[in-house]
Amino acid sequence: MAGMGGGMPQRGIPEAGAGGYAEQIDKTEQVRQTEHEDPPRPTYPALSQRDVERLFESQVLARARRYAHAGRVRDLANIAEGLWHARVEGSVPYSVDVRILHSRVVSAGCSCPDGQRRTYCKHVGAVLLTMAEAARIEQRTTVFPQEASHELWWYWHNSGHRPDVRLSEDEWRAVRMLLERLYGLPDLAAYMRMNRDGRHSWQEPDIPLSKEQKKRHKHRTRRRSMSGADVERLEDLPHGWLTVLEAAYEHLHDVEGLRLLYAMYILGARDDADARYVPRLRALAGSHWADDVALIEHWATDGSGACMSRDDNPAYERLLREEHLVDAAKCYCMLHSGEVRRLRLLDMLVEGEPEDSIDRLLGFLRQPDSAVYLGDAEQSARLVGAWLDRISEVLGSARSADLAAWIADMFPNREFLQARLRAYLESADSATHEEAHDE
Repeated sequence: MAGMGGGMPQRGIPEAGAGGYAEQIDKTEQVRQTEHEDPPRPTYPALSQRDVERLFESQVLARARRYAHAGRVRDLANIAEGLWHARVEGSVPYSVDVRILHSRVVSAGCSCPDGQRRTYCKHVGAVLLTMAEAARIEQRTTVFPQEASHELWWYWHNSGHRPDVRLSEDEWRAVRMLLERLYGLPDLAAYMRMNRDGRHSWQEPDIPLSKEQKKRHKHRTRRRSMSGADVERLEDLPHGWLTVLEAAYEHLHDVEGLRLLYAMYILGARDDADARYVPRLRALAGSHWADDVALIEHWATDGSGACMSRDDNPAYERLLREEHLVDAAKCYCMLHSGEVRRLRLLDMLVEGEPEDSIDRLLGFLRQPDSAVYLGDAEQSARLVGAWLDRISEVLGSARSADLAAWIADMFPNREFLQARLRAYLESADSATHEEAHDE
């Protein structure tokens, strides 16, 4: 194995039956990871993804996929025979109920505005797609992952090559060797240096893009949420040449290599589609899952966090939330600033924090020159409203009403903002009136 300097783990992913790098990581990290235990995961009905997709209009389905991949479906539980309940994080949390009998969806409902007009909104779709994926992973006890191989087959088929061509075992080993050398693997430190410098990355670089590059990036982002049937060019593959390497690992049943690649995808994710590698890695890692989480967390919080893009990382955020990595979430928001990111992770950021720290965290809402109040007035009002909704959910309505009154005093002439604040101000007035009446 290629070494990793500075006392870091050699390959990053421990070999089967080996302690791997976990023994080299601070013991407090391992203790903290065992403090949060997930409840037993339920057995999911054998939903067919194709049957689920037929229930939705194409645009609704595309949004549902993004929500499902990003892990926005929370607290999914079987609350009665055939009845499932979940909470879906949108602009505000929505409750979803679906009834499934004999692996068929018989009814569904959502508390969102769109759910009052139609049965199958994007939140219901996200829940059903999450359940279908969970059932597929749950049932995959002996079948090795084949997702990249399917993508590669479609590329080979659609690009005009002979579809009956099959590589031998030795040829797949040669592909693996060449691509690992290209990307500096299995030395994860070398790959991270290349990725940080913008070399050998499947991501678009952090530089201004031409119209053609933007179009290609948008197409690739959309492709990651679709089936492989329309893959015609190598750049259409979800991760370019890394998808070819992923297929090699699949053909060779290289668990160690595949786990390392999934971890790389999570660290480098920039769109919701890559968040699906979190449950895939969990299923593949088995008893080594805690080790893999520690590896990803280490690289995400190492030094200045430069191994990850400063853009939002939906895959890493999904990992933070599902594994309840509170300290890592705080570090992620500190290294990569942004109000929207803090909005999504607010419940984790305030956990265990004293009141003065929470006040400092939310202090930007009391500053008239804060970025949240700049730009388009209507968009600013929506963002402020989203913050107040989230604060009300996490910290209580009294705090959100207090902030709403402060903001209303700062901007008395902003029509959109005043309209958005009115609900909080009215609820605060109502609470004050009730308290006076009780006295």
